Parts: sequence; C-alpha cells; structure tokens
Amino acid sequence: MNICQCSDKPQNKFTIIVENHENDRDYIEVELKQTISDVKRRVFKNVDPAKSQLYFKRTKLLNNRTIQDCGLTKDSIVYIIYGDNISE
Repeated sequence: MNICQCSDKPQNKFTIIVENHENDRDYIEVELKQTISDVKRRVFKNVDPAKSQLYFKRTKLLNNRTIQDCGLTKDSIVYIIYGDNISE
C-alpha cells in the first residue's frame, strides 16, 4: 500500500543553489532560521562576505533576514555578486 506523506509545512532543512556571474554553483544546506549573513559566510570559500550581496528573484537579500523571511525553498537559485566595490 502506498501512502502519501505530503505536507504543506516547509521543510526545516534543505539545499539552495548559489550561482555567481561565471555560472559556478555552490550547493548549500540551510535551515529556515539561518540568516543571509550565515549563508554568505559559507558560500564560495574565496568570497569575502562583507564584499558580497545575494539576490533572489531580483531582490537583494538583507543580511539580518532569515531564509524563511526571504521565501527561499528547496532548490531556490540565489545569485551572488562580489568584489572590492560591493558592500553589504
């Protein structure tokens, strides 16, 4: 017997995809209560979090907002821009 165990509740832990301008991707496991600042510290080891910005659906994600606040879900693609002329 097959029983569907589907739920409308968001998953607490899941993977998001962070893509840079060169189409390199980093797959990051996140939790709903983590902040964008937490995610930036884990993305692309050579990127300074203070000199980077994350965008989702053309909206800049603020450092103090949580994954849940930003509406990120499993396999959401977030874009990162970074460089010396970029600030948080």
